[in-house]
Amino acid sequence: MKLKVAKLTALLLALLLCMTFASCGEDKSEEEQSIPVIDLELPTTTDSGDVYNPDAITSEPTTDAEPSTEGETSDGETTEVDPSTETTDPNGGGTTETSQALTTGTVNLREAPEDGKVITTVNEGALVTVLDTSNTKWYKVSYNGQTGYISAEYLDTAAAGNVQTGKITANSLNIRETNDSGSKSLGTVTKGTSVTIIESSAGWHKIVYQDITGWVSGDYVEVGSN
Repeated sequence: MKLKVAKLTALLLALLLCMTFASCGEDKSEEEQSIPVIDLELPTTTDSGDVYNPDAITSEPTTDAEPSTEGETSDGETTEVDPSTETTDPNGGGTTETSQALTTGTVNLREAPEDGKVITTVNEGALVTVLDTSNTKWYKVSYNGQTGYISAEYLDTAAAGNVQTGKITANSLNIRETNDSGSKSLGTVTKGTSVTIIESSAGWHKIVYQDITGWVSGDYVEVGSN
């Protein structure tokens, strides 16, 4: 009898123990299930209210180039280049301007100033084109298609401003040494020929024709005609 009571008691204790362990397991499971889950989400907007998109973040473009200052002064005003109409002497002699001049005597046209080789002889009263006056003693000139130097002492640029053209109306007209019909004839010029008039006096014109400089009667010259 005592043995049965002891077995029964042991069985009850074992049953109580099992129930106790089962209750603890359920409580632990409930505790684990009751842990709150926090869902972390990235903010979708920035402080300024713009939509936040990490993929859309770009850096500002940079460049090492300096701002262009071409055509501007230091104060930002645009400058304009005024192209020069004058020709500058490459030897530093100053500017050159094309003009005309009359020879005041029979002179040599030289390849170089002073002692240059003589190209040809130019008669008194000849009209030459002055190309360069940077050398004040010797002018670079063009005459009858040839270019060289003539002493400035024998060139009159002021007289060239009075030069006119004329056409001969006589069949054959004498070119004389002075403005006198009795003076020596230097040659003749035919009707319709154009001549350069460099001076006029007492009804006579001083003309340049080919390599002759002399006087012709104004009665047979039509001034201003080519």
